[in-house]
Amino acid sequence: EATEEIPFLTGDGTTVWTKLSLARTKLEDATQFCLVATDITERKKAEALRAYLAAIVDSSDDAIFGRDLDGTILSWNPGAERLFGYSAGEIIGQSTSILRPPGRPGDYFEILERIGRGETIKHFETERVRKDGQRIYVSLTVTALRDAQGHIEGASTIARDITERKLAEQEVLRLNQDMERRVAERTMQ
Repeated sequence: EATEEIPFLTGDGTTVWTKLSLARTKLEDATQFCLVATDITERKKAEALRAYLAAIVDSSDDAIFGRDLDGTILSWNPGAERLFGYSAGEIIGQSTSILRPPGRPGDYFEILERIGRGETIKHFETERVRKDGQRIYVSLTVTALRDAQGHIEGASTIARDITERKLAEQEVLRLNQDMERRVAERTMQ
């Protein structure tokens, strides 16, 4: 017995992927062979699309990870490793609450609740904590993931580091407040 997946080129130039299965059988005193050809073109296209999308996720600078409705991390791309400092092996199976700074439970539970209702959350700015304890600002886009029947089974999260921008905004605010204070002091004199 043998199986092989082989592309065939049709007369019009279309590629058709075929799984060939060969089996030897014995009929009466003769050995016969049975060849079954199965069209697997759609499966091959789906595999190629999954590989293409996985390559996009793996090459992204943004942190991209999947989780179930309980918040358990199920997937973790290299961008997430760089941003949060955890390897995939360390974090998969852990709760996303590990990324939440102490004392900030509010947005975490709000996000889980909204995803449970099927909402998409776009550009939600919040704080998270890296493995080394450093707090960072991130912009989150969180999308519900559905199974084949349309039931929500988890969420995809894209986290972009916006720490430099937030720190610059805070510095501009501080400088403006300082300038307003100085103007007010001069006016009082």
